[in-house]
Amino acid sequence: MTASPFEPALQRIVLELRPYLDEVVIIGGWVPYLYQRYGELPWQGNPSLTAEVDVLVERTIRPAGRVPIPDLLRHADFRPSRGEGGLAVWERSLAAGEKIEFLVENGGTRAGEGAVVAVTEQAGMAAISLTGLELMRWFRRTLSIPVPDRDDQGGRVEIWLPLLGAYAVNKAGTFSRRRELPGQGNPKQAKDLLYLRDLMAAGPAAVRMIQDDILEMTTDSVHGRGARAGVRDAANTLGLALRGALRRILPQVAAMLAEREPSFTQTAALADVEGHLTDLVEILEERAQESR
Repeated sequence: MTASPFEPALQRIVLELRPYLDEVVIIGGWVPYLYQRYGELPWQGNPSLTAEVDVLVERTIRPAGRVPIPDLLRHADFRPSRGEGGLAVWERSLAAGEKIEFLVENGGTRAGEGAVVAVTEQAGMAAISLTGLELMRWFRRTLSIPVPDRDDQGGRVEIWLPLLGAYAVNKAGTFSRRRELPGQGNPKQAKDLLYLRDLMAAGPAAVRMIQDDILEMTTDSVHGRGARAGVRDAANTLGLALRGALRRILPQVAAMLAEREPSFTQTAALADVEGHLTDLVEILEERAQESR
């Protein structure tokens, strides 16, 4: 596959966060790309590209003798965003894709959704509080990716990614929670569904991994109950995009697919999206029924 033009930015960000890589999880749009490029998994098609790097963190990150994350980022010429997100969003060259968004699980009320909260023991750093991230923190695996060292010599590091199944369940269960602009909707809802379409179109090996991951999650001895609730919610929410009130989003997903892959007409793209998302709903619903 062709490397993303933003991958060097991802590598630089990972390099700056290297002292803390065992305590953070890379989530968001980079997940399918990294599984395809470095996961040694037969993969069909190309996932949508992304630029910013979403990093899932804990509410408390103790330095334990390390340089604090804000100091590491400032030393590398990253600065907090002046826009929405503040200390939770750090930027260097936006054109190169050098943007980090720190996220944390919202364990409180609905009013806390989207709030910017301080990360304890990391003065000058915050994270955006979102519901539904816990599955990607509980269920994860390491992946080795290449990064340049300080002298631009090649090397590799281990990063945490969510299980592919956890990523799919999260996207399916949370895409509808993105805030909509009056009369405009939110293109990120459609982008979330396009990521799910790409996972299901990636071929038998990727689909089997998703199925196996969801089975592992729902039978886990510690977090299985929470995973089962997440799978049921994902099945219901994604079902609304196919059979209910959220179906209005599908033409936007199809338009994104047709724009990315001109071989698709809008009609063919819509059929493709519906077919692959239906396959995922069936997997989720079947597992939700079996785990009751």
